[in-house]
Amino acid sequence: MEQPDLTTLGILEVLTEEKQATVRNIHDTLQHNFGRYWWASTGILGPTMTWLKERGHVELKLANGAGTYQITESGGHRL
Repeated sequence: MEQPDLTTLGILEVLTEEKQATVRNIHDTLQHNFGRYWWASTGILGPTMTWLKERGHVELKLANGAGTYQITESGGHRL
């Protein structure tokens, strides 16, 4: 499986468990859970989050200047 596919699945999995999270929270969770195998930086997560958002798999919620992401029904089906 290619890195972008693993990143996408990892993000969606984190969001199914945390309900909403920032890019940093997602990165930290993936690093903690899969650090031995996880080599993606926060630099790859931003574009992947944009890709997921454009396809309707995640929603971006803005509150107090901070953005958090939530998985959508479409994202659940993708996962």
